[in-house]
Amino acid sequence: MSEPLIDLQNIKLKKKNKNIDINSLTIYPGVIYQIQGENDSGKSLLMDVIAHETKQDSGEIIFKNKSDKKNEYSRAIAKNNISYLKEDNPFWKRKKVLQYLVDTLKAKKISSVNAYSEAMSILEKYDLKKYANISRSKLSFATFRKIELLKILLENNEIILLDEPFLKLDQQFIKKFNYNINSITKSNTKAIIISSVNSFSRYRIVKISFKLVDGKIVKIEKPRSKRNYNYKKKPKVSE
Repeated sequence: MSEPLIDLQNIKLKKKNKNIDINSLTIYPGVIYQIQGENDSGKSLLMDVIAHETKQDSGEIIFKNKSDKKNEYSRAIAKNNISYLKEDNPFWKRKKVLQYLVDTLKAKKISSVNAYSEAMSILEKYDLKKYANISRSKLSFATFRKIELLKILLENNEIILLDEPFLKLDQQFIKKFNYNINSITKSNTKAIIISSVNSFSRYRIVKISFKLVDGKIVKIEKPRSKRNYNYKKKPKVSE
């Protein structure tokens, strides 16, 4: 078995009316996980802790043998290795869509020419090329959400956190995106964690599902649909 990407041990945190109490949670590469729970069950708070955006009251997080207790797993390391789509993602107000994606790639040391090519290519693949020169202020919520998901694909980080990623999105986009994230985990170098009220078993991408109630993991399962589904057919991509 591969070495864990991230390991949470005895994590406790109370914030306002929400709390998490996780004895052990280990995330391995090559796996798509789901954290499922009702509103206020602690899902988003747990995602914030994994992303190192909220500090736990007690316990330890180990990222690839680097411990936050020893100040080895820092916010900077998390930022460079984790992509995080929040349920309420902050808006970027001034840039146009294409420039935003190009800048994302350039931040990953991609040349300007290649960054432009990759950004335009992914917009075409997801039928969003018409928004390339549209500013943020003119995007609908759904389109903004799609662009943020494309940004995460372009970042190509080891851990991807998606909190309620498919709010108000159409099934055609969801199908293409799910095919992509399922493909990138096959390299066994990346892990994806999806947080949602609803089960993602119908999308047939989740390998391990955690049920969260009042901040505690009460159930761990392997969705049956995942065991019975074979990814052989690639979805059509519009030219």
